[in-house]
Amino acid sequence: MARGEDPARDRGGTGAASFEVRDAGLGLHAYVYDIGSYHFNWHTELELLTVVRGEIEVCVNGRARNCTSGQMTLMNSHQGHATLALSTGARALAVHFDPRVLDGVLPEWPDRLFASVPGETSAQLSAQTRVRAAIAGLLLEPVASPEELLGLRADFHHMLAGIIGAFPLTRPGPNRARRDSGNATIAKICAYLEQHFTERITLAQLSRIGGYNESYLSELFSRTIGMSSSDYLSRLRLRAATRRLVETRERIGDIAHSSGFPDAKALDAAFRRWFGKSPSAYRRQLAAGPAPAEIAEVDAGFKKHFVSRDDAEVASLLADWYEAVRSPRRRGEELTELRARAARLAGAATDLAQRLSRLGP
Repeated sequence: MARGEDPARDRGGTGAASFEVRDAGLGLHAYVYDIGSYHFNWHTELELLTVVRGEIEVCVNGRARNCTSGQMTLMNSHQGHATLALSTGARALAVHFDPRVLDGVLPEWPDRLFASVPGETSAQLSAQTRVRAAIAGLLLEPVASPEELLGLRADFHHMLAGIIGAFPLTRPGPNRARRDSGNATIAKICAYLEQHFTERITLAQLSRIGGYNESYLSELFSRTIGMSSSDYLSRLRLRAATRRLVETRERIGDIAHSSGFPDAKALDAAFRRWFGKSPSAYRRQLAAGPAPAEIAEVDAGFKKHFVSRDDAEVASLLADWYEAVRSPRRRGEELTELRARAARLAGAATDLAQRLSRLGP
């Protein structure tokens, strides 16, 4: 049975053939996937992203940095983010989890956010090593018994402890952590925005759809979603524009209009805000990076399938991370077992030598 499967109940399934694990009880979903071009997104879960091969650019809330194997980035709830392959065959390991698992653990939570980049003190570097070992354990260890299922959850909590040690808490930004309350009115408005984001939309329109006055609806939307309705609408438009910049050769002005922006200047401002570069610079960066055919292939299957467990390179790297912090007790147990095996082999060899001697030359 692959890691993450529960013999007692279905928790959402696991990718038996791929590096993937789910646990609905923890709100956990971990997987290894190929990196292509920007797929701008945001979600309620926290996400820990770790590079497992190559070099990628990671953009979080308008700040971009280049990351190579082993480097980690943490995305808080509702923080806009995207990744870009800077080398051929770039891959990353993503771990999504429910922020509510931190309730009652951190006194400052959720009024303060985690920094997206881990600290560099000796203690924080050590914590990063523990995080990598824990996420490797999540993907490598099988679950064929209740004890091993508890082991999965132990790895998860070791990961959380490492995150708390590695990533400093900062002051809340404009996208501070929120929880979707499941408000039916806000869900209805979000669905409307998803369907009509290319159109001109006003708060007055949304208030009529929601049945609340504009002031109350604005406050309710921000409290429920964690951002204003105008910011949410801008994100939807930018998400569409980033895809069209890759998938078409349309002029930037045409992409702006087809994505709901009033003009190219508005798209340029939004793109610079979130990615620190212009749409034209992004296109030039794509042209200078991995082959367009490779990027197109990765984008076509983006998160539709994950990296196979047969991938020896990923398996070897995860094993290295896992071995890095194995407990002295476990090492001692393995050493004792190896010594016992050596003694048995030595005894067998002695017995064989004695038999051979009795047989004569």
